[in-house]
Amino acid sequence: SGPSNSQSLTLRHTNSLSHPQAPGGGNGRPYTCPYCTKCFTYPSHQRRHLLRHTGVRLHPCQFCDKSFLTPSELTVHTRTHTGERPFGCAQCGKRFARSGNLRAHQRDVHMGKRPFACTECGKRFAHRGNLRVHNHRSTLYFTPL
Repeated sequence: SGPSNSQSLTLRHTNSLSHPQAPGGGNGRPYTCPYCTKCFTYPSHQRRHLLRHTGVRLHPCQFCDKSFLTPSELTVHTRTHTGERPFGCAQCGKRFARSGNLRAHQRDVHMGKRPFACTECGKRFAHRGNLRVHNHRSTLYFTPL
């Protein structure tokens, strides 16, 4: 007799990890996630992404009950407990726990860039969240009756 339904699902799932699917729309990312619409160039990236769906979190925080998928996520989280801010701005000295926050600070404060624009009025914002607030307020006050 053949494999049971659960074995069959496991076999198909395993095959989808090691054998690329036909490229979705020719985007050059043949490894697709069986749970969502994401596609990946490399099977290792696909496997890492799949951890998001399976809920397996092998990296526990020593300070609280949270666990994380990757060591790097744990490292960033641990800084919320230790107060460590290893990324410093060369221009003003302000320090950050995340490198992305330093980049955003440099872009917004020192370069004056405002990459997020309202499609209705053209007003520009340094942060996506501020644009969302603007759009929400505009909808509240300017929706036709």
